[in-house]
Amino acid sequence: MQLKKEKNFRSMLQITVLLLVSAVLIYSLYYTVQMIKYSAASQQKEIRDYTYHIALVGEPANSEIIGEIYKGASSLSSTYNVMVDNLVPKAGAGTASIQPLIEYATAMSVDGIIAYVPDKNVKIFPAITTDGNHIPMLMIGNDNPEAQGIAYIGINGYELGKEMAETLASSVTGGKILAVYDSTGTAELYGRILSSFREVLLSQGTYTIENTDVRRKAGISAEDLIHDAIRSQADIKAVVCLSTDNTIRVAETILDLNMAGKISVIGFGDTQKIQEYLDKGVLSASISQQPEDMGSQAVQTLVEYITAGNTNEYTTVPVRVIRSTNHDKP
Repeated sequence: MQLKKEKNFRSMLQITVLLLVSAVLIYSLYYTVQMIKYSAASQQKEIRDYTYHIALVGEPANSEIIGEIYKGASSLSSTYNVMVDNLVPKAGAGTASIQPLIEYATAMSVDGIIAYVPDKNVKIFPAITTDGNHIPMLMIGNDNPEAQGIAYIGINGYELGKEMAETLASSVTGGKILAVYDSTGTAELYGRILSSFREVLLSQGTYTIENTDVRRKAGISAEDLIHDAIRSQADIKAVVCLSTDNTIRVAETILDLNMAGKISVIGFGDTQKIQEYLDKGVLSASISQQPEDMGSQAVQTLVEYITAGNTNEYTTVPVRVIRSTNHDKP
């Protein structure tokens, strides 16, 4: 009798375990099916949610300005029913160059690519799919012929030089001016800026302009070249910087030499660091190329090309002057 009870108990226990296992399997199957349905629905929703897919590429070293370009591009998401992917990792998050990102965007089968290329010596090539189709690519910063870009968006060198000269003349009435630039990759653009700057500034008063190319020479860094140029010339009244990097270098040198407020510095760019130096009065002003405007213009241009098959090959964007409220005239 006892043996029969134990046998029945084991049978009931086995049935219970079997039911529990079955319940778990059924629930798992149900959950898997629901996830598959949800994933499929999400993919279909994504396909329906946008008409155009655009990728933004560049180098991590330029991630800050690329982030501003992305803001401008994304601001038109609803207007053109476009999804913009910023493929550029943050500075310090990797050493990815532009070309692998272009190839990645090509593999994603995007409808268009925005490439920020501030250095014309950076070699990039067309975005071509496996079946031989070209993905339209728009260039910002520099137009690289090998990339076969459909259009270029950038600043007008003459207008930038003119704006810098007029801004400097409003704070310094004459004297020696140091123009700092790096000819490594953008010598042609800097040549136009400096030519315009000289022409306009000399018409405003009595100035002496000294160009300082901080291109790395024989192991001497740009920081050292800037430091030596400013320290060795006590009669400098102002410094004009033609790039964001050199603006930061000059500002740091001015602080290091305890010359804040004694020399006017006209910078270039609108990064958080530059804004800090403006707030402190180390910079008297900075000329901004308005990267958000570049981003929105890039999306408009790409969508126009995708839909109509053509667009303006060259578009310039205006610059604006950001002035410091804490800088006294030297």
